[in-house]
Amino acid sequence: MPELSSYADAQTTIKRLFKVKSGLDESYLDDYAQIAWFLTQKGPFETALTALSAVLWDKYRECQDKFPGRQKNIFTTVLREYAASQGWQFGSNIDVLLVGAVSPDQYKTWVTEGLFFKDDMDLKHGEHSHTFQWLAVTMQRNTLGLQHAPHDLYKKTFDMMVKGSPSIALPSFKKAEDFSLWGFVADCFPTSMAPGQAMPQGDSLFSNTYRTPQIIMQHLLDANLPEHFIAAYLRNRYKKRSWFDTTVNPKYDNVSGGATVKNMAVQKHGNAPGWTAVQGTSGPAAFTRWPDPSFGGMPKRP
Repeated sequence: MPELSSYADAQTTIKRLFKVKSGLDESYLDDYAQIAWFLTQKGPFETALTALSAVLWDKYRECQDKFPGRQKNIFTTVLREYAASQGWQFGSNIDVLLVGAVSPDQYKTWVTEGLFFKDDMDLKHGEHSHTFQWLAVTMQRNTLGLQHAPHDLYKKTFDMMVKGSPSIALPSFKKAEDFSLWGFVADCFPTSMAPGQAMPQGDSLFSNTYRTPQIIMQHLLDANLPEHFIAAYLRNRYKKRSWFDTTVNPKYDNVSGGATVKNMAVQKHGNAPGWTAVQGTSGPAAFTRWPDPSFGGMPKRP
């Protein structure tokens, strides 16, 4: 289908494809339509992302001052603490690092706990792309007119049920049962992954908007964004770890593909103290740990 053209278009499409779980009202679908339309619009999302970047930079410096000499985990700590300061309620205090395809039930459990993921499966998807999406939504809650708290919407994403068996265009490695509102709103695939590399007609999980994590990463790595902390942080991280092809200009198209980051993460965390492996069908699919309660004001392990 063409990209969403308006809030009304997003609302009509979402209500045609999904229904709410028993006990919930359709105002949830209205809010998801607002989020989908917000992520579709280039200007509003980029403005929100720039504002988020400025806030995170201030908090990053505060954290550095609070813990001089500390280098690890500052960025992820700042993301989590800023979310909490904006009313985000985490149902668990574990850190989650994805390196493969966990079971649908496990993924749903973490989402319903309101957890952010550090995603080390695909460098072009980005490690924190979903967190950027939802923190931008959180900042813009009043402007968007959301009827429900962003953390509540995040947690209830999988309570929105697919209507019937919709004909949906999916990447070749996905199955019809993988289609969900989570994917439709905020986890689409770029059209470069579509058959024939063209926008499929009808409903699909392909989009070249900020509903697609890869498009967020392309913007952050390629756009000239002076004084944009998130962009600078990611570019420096990718350069430091040689995740760009260093023989050419470090751009999004030259980001390492394949299992580069996954293999690095498995090697780094496989036997690291404090990390617990969550097994997938062919080895570790994720690692979890309890955050250090002495760093960044994280809640203590119960």
